[in-house]
Amino acid sequence: MADYDGPCAISSAGSCILSSSFSFGQYGNDEQCTFTVHKDTTLIVEHFDVESHPSCEFDSLQIWQSSALASSSYCGNGISEGPNEVNVHAGDQIRWTSDSSVTGSGFKICPELCAAGTFSATDGQSTLRCISCPEGKFSVAGATSCDYISSTCPAGTYSENPAACRASEAGTYGTSPGKCTECPPGKFTTASNSA
Repeated sequence: MADYDGPCAISSAGSCILSSSFSFGQYGNDEQCTFTVHKDTTLIVEHFDVESHPSCEFDSLQIWQSSALASSSYCGNGISEGPNEVNVHAGDQIRWTSDSSVTGSGFKICPELCAAGTFSATDGQSTLRCISCPEGKFSVAGATSCDYISSTCPAGTYSENPAACRASEAGTYGTSPGKCTECPPGKFTTASNSA
């Protein structure tokens, strides 16, 4: 999601930004970190506990939008106090600063991941929300495109491979890509189910 400098961190999976000492205690005094965003996304706050102040004068997380040369500051305790569901773009910066006194447990902020069957457009048009895959294609969760193509199951049948995305005929189910099987004795499916 971003490069950074300072005492902050990126999660081991490489996608979430973290305050220093996140999950080990309190962030430190007099910290400064800058994260530079690599791609357009929507931020999802998983944890936010930053010294509260009406104007975020002491400790704050700021979103600097490169296109507007403007910033928004966040502080307080709780997901709603952080930049939850805020859109950021490639080149924007997320800046963290703390003063020399009160500290909190910090923050964990991740990019929005799209569900299976949807994708996050990366066509340069700043489309940030998840978009459904076109008919006959599929994606895994977190995908930026719909790469999987429908299997060769006959029309009206189902394959357990998510690439198929087709309804099953009542009484059949998918066992592998392109292979639809009749249900065993005593079992039955309705349309669009697997056994």
